[in-house]
Amino acid sequence: MTGNSITDQLGFVTKEEVTGLPFIERPLSPMADYHQVIYKDDVCLGLLEANEIHHRQINVKRGDTIFFLYAHPQQYTLTSTFRTREKYRYSYELFLNIQITNPLRLIDLYIKKCDPVRLAIDMFKGKLSQFTSRLSQEELPTLQQALPFQEWNDTILQATGSICSPVSPIHVQADRDYAELAVFERNKRIQLQELEVRYELEAREKALQLQQEAMQREHQRQEEARKNEFQRQERTKEHINEICRDLRNTAVQILKEILQERLRESFDRGRSISEIGNEYLSLFEMFDSSFHIELEQGMYEGHIEDTHTLNSHLHSQPSTN
Repeated sequence: MTGNSITDQLGFVTKEEVTGLPFIERPLSPMADYHQVIYKDDVCLGLLEANEIHHRQINVKRGDTIFFLYAHPQQYTLTSTFRTREKYRYSYELFLNIQITNPLRLIDLYIKKCDPVRLAIDMFKGKLSQFTSRLSQEELPTLQQALPFQEWNDTILQATGSICSPVSPIHVQADRDYAELAVFERNKRIQLQELEVRYELEAREKALQLQQEAMQREHQRQEEARKNEFQRQERTKEHINEICRDLRNTAVQILKEILQERLRESFDRGRSISEIGNEYLSLFEMFDSSFHIELEQGMYEGHIEDTHTLNSHLHSQPSTN
């Protein structure tokens, strides 16, 4: 249906074209059950409200249009759905008394084919849905007492020229199809939450495992580094010991040469054998004293690096002459 279907269905508006002789006017008096709005083309000529106490009359003539607007409430059964704050959907049924209270506003919408009664019903449904969307499921038992019908009708009257007054408590029940869907969605949300918890636990376990593996690798790296450092130190010590042995052998050879040279010098000078023997013993005591220990210490500390330095060190020892 199109146009003013709901308004016409409820019998709110009928119209009559004035007939008769041209230019002959006839008086139009108020009626008990109808408001009368008189139009000439698109211009409103006047309004006679139902049961008007002043008993005014308006003259009409051929070509005028009289709109009769039913003045008493008409009952309408409103069935629809709404959602709560938790997005649960409910169906409801509500019996409304719809009544015209501003005939001029309503007939203006009617002439424009805006279906003013449908507009009033849609506004009422919208305000109800908007109101319930802020309520929780626990507040639904007190819904009837909480609905601000008077406040809504102030807006509806201004917009449509009519009001919607409930004549029965609102009957609410969970939508059967949506209830099954809600259970399915709730179970799906629970499963998703379980999966999220599982994934989070697995992610934490994986992160902990990676952390432990990294710590283990770091520990192994440090152990390997300590092992390599120990081996390097051992190789260094072994190398130094080899150098010290070579230097001691060199020192012995140098001392031997020094001893031979001094013995020849002593014979050449005509010294006695006993004096030469004492000098030989004093030179030989160099290896019984701390000299060779100082020699090795010098090697470790880097003071003696080659045979030239060793030779100079040996010649620096005090002479027994």
